[in-house]
Amino acid sequence: LRPQLAGRSVNPVAVGSPLRLDAILAHAAWSQPSREAVRFEATCWTYAEVYDRSRRVAGALQQLGVQKGDRVAWWATNRAEFVEVFFGVPALGAIVSPLDHWWTWDDALVALDQLRPRVIIVGAAQAALIANHHEVLASAGVQTVLCLDPRPAAELDHSYQHHLERATALPQPTPVVPSDAAVIFFT
Repeated sequence: LRPQLAGRSVNPVAVGSPLRLDAILAHAAWSQPSREAVRFEATCWTYAEVYDRSRRVAGALQQLGVQKGDRVAWWATNRAEFVEVFFGVPALGAIVSPLDHWWTWDDALVALDQLRPRVIIVGAAQAALIANHHEVLASAGVQTVLCLDPRPAAELDHSYQHHLERATALPQPTPVVPSDAAVIFFT
């Protein structure tokens, strides 16, 4: 029997290869779909749920214009959504880069200037720090700011949850080769 995800069977070969970061999650969702994958505060997701959510993250980012090789920055505290972003971004062939949530705006700007992300995903505290820096963000390559929390500032109209709920799941991962980056960490 082949496990079902979102009402259809999934072949792990079709969803990823050993070369892909997102293939780790695809294989777990195929082999153990109902096993708990994420438990954070009141959130509990199975591997199948995280896989579905990561594919919707990829679809939402694709609708925002994110393509293979583009970068997506994460600047928020620890939260469950990190897992779906961490696996969803590489499904597009894009590169995810988590930033330290305790960084000041100046610290984050140094990283953003180096990364040049197309999209940055932020928490409420980080949204407040960037609220008046639209021109600076644009000069660092940021085209869209997605906020994980409900409307922290009037200047930020892009809700992460809104985009995720309306997104179509990425049907197939973007082809990658071993030399394609998937993650950039700052140390």
